[in-house]
Amino acid sequence: MKLHRAIPLLCLLIILALAACNSTPPVETMPDPTSTPLTATPPNDASPTTPSETQEGTEYVNPVLGLRMTIPEGLRVVEPEFLFPDTHGFTLVDEQGGLVLKVDWLRTAPDLDVGQAAQRLIDQYPGANIRIERTAVLETPTALLFPVPGQTENTYLYTTANDRLFQIIYGRGMLDEQGVALLESLQFEPPTQPLDSLGLPTAEPSTPTEEPPAATQPVEATSTAMPDATAPATPATSIPNGWVAHELADVGTRVAIPAEWTLGRQPGLYLLGTGEGFAEQWFHISFRNDAPSEIADLTEFLTEAWEEQGATDITISSISIGGQEGIVLEGVPNMCREIYVPVAGFVHQISVTPLACQGASDLNPVAQLVLDNISFFPPTP
Repeated sequence: MKLHRAIPLLCLLIILALAACNSTPPVETMPDPTSTPLTATPPNDASPTTPSETQEGTEYVNPVLGLRMTIPEGLRVVEPEFLFPDTHGFTLVDEQGGLVLKVDWLRTAPDLDVGQAAQRLIDQYPGANIRIERTAVLETPTALLFPVPGQTENTYLYTTANDRLFQIIYGRGMLDEQGVALLESLQFEPPTQPLDSLGLPTAEPSTPTEEPPAATQPVEATSTAMPDATAPATPATSIPNGWVAHELADVGTRVAIPAEWTLGRQPGLYLLGTGEGFAEQWFHISFRNDAPSEIADLTEFLTEAWEEQGATDITISSISIGGQEGIVLEGVPNMCREIYVPVAGFVHQISVTPLACQGASDLNPVAQLVLDNISFFPPTP
């Protein structure tokens, strides 16, 4: 009798087991990131991109440039706040704001020859040993250059797509595994949105301009009608009479200096002073693409860097230049002070030489006025 009672139960278990074997497990469907439509953004929308999630990261779509790429976790995109006369693009930075990748459409390039574009860059750095080679890292013909001088050596690439010439900067030295992965994710496609639809304000021309001559004499170093050297710097409403304004596009800095001063250039660096000799320079202007752009992280970064070099008597305090918050280092060897100002993912550096100081570290009036007339924008090569 016990066996007969067990038979129905055994049959029920067999039926349930067969049903489980024939059932299909539920499948979670994920949207295909490549199916995201490239619709034009309405005018005056300064954010044309279309983000979507992938297994590797976030897909960045830029319908103005006509490209898409995968942004790995820990990196973010910085888009321009101004419309520059020659370029338009975006910058990829890390969590500290350090430059990783910069992609620019060279809107006014004289031709689409990547070899000629590479040669034009080399011509900007006479004496530099820049190697040039062809590479297949992108789907389109590409010229690669390394090392390109700067605060750190960079890799530059030139390529064409959709009858446009593009310049790509890899900001972490020689192209490595991370750089190759980023470039391989970069895909060009026909642009679907006009640049003027972004409604970006136009940046000032990148050519020096001189104030109309005035009856007063150029500012002399002995003048005392200047701001106190300890006062925070604020943007000047107009440059002093007899001074000349310069816009240094590749280091993202606008500066005014006395007309009799010289403005010299070395790779990734501008020299401002009373003569052409290095000993006559008052300011060195450049930018750092290896430094974090958050003030706290930047302070720690610079402190550790100088400690490694044995400089332990450096003091760091806050400063405002061109309406932007930064930090100033005093006690730096061979310099009156070093100023660092993060703007839009870039860290601008102003080195002030002892010629610009009176006493231990106070700026003389002319040097203070130069600082008061400095402002910043994202660098454009």
